[in-house]
Amino acid sequence: MINIFLPIKDRPAPKTIDETVKNLKKIHKSRKKINKKFSLYKSFGRKSVDKALLSFKKPDLSFKLRGRVAGKAHLHSNLISLNCQLINTHKHKLEIQTETLAHEYAHLLAFHLSNNFHIKITTHGSFWKEIVTLLGFTPSIYHSMKVISYRRRKKRYKAKCKCKHDNKFTLTPGEYNKVQRDLIWCNSCNCRLKANPKFFWIT
Repeated sequence: MINIFLPIKDRPAPKTIDETVKNLKKIHKSRKKINKKFSLYKSFGRKSVDKALLSFKKPDLSFKLRGRVAGKAHLHSNLISLNCQLINTHKHKLEIQTETLAHEYAHLLAFHLSNNFHIKITTHGSFWKEIVTLLGFTPSIYHSMKVISYRRRKKRYKAKCKCKHDNKFTLTPGEYNKVQRDLIWCNSCNCRLKANPKFFWIT
């Protein structure tokens, strides 16, 4: 499943989505080729570890992440969120995207294996680093991209007074809900407000 419920101008290009899906499939397939050096083989045996690796389902993808982080692994929902707005600013965006996918995929796989074999792990500890290395990538915790500060967009609603004064207001989502329940009135004439259900964004 791919989650791209974003405003059209913020959506990644279809080509970017296709490349991301292909890269995730490659990384997911490479889990089957983890070699005999994997530390879990010594502790729990090859058959049980291979069974756990094969039972790990391919994660879902989301492109809704924003801010300074390149990617995020949602452990309990088996979801990888990518910050395409940030990754696309890098000249080697395809390489960065693949590395980020591998980084977050390793988090999900490590979480899955730790639950299967009841072992304690740390977020960027030796177990996570081992998985990233066995998948064929270099375990790096932080990205090297320049972070551009993006101003967060805010949702707003338009409203106006019902009387002859025709006063106009801009409402937050909380204020809009209060208008719907008649909990807010015009501050100049104490009339009820009529709010437009169509919202708009401000930065």
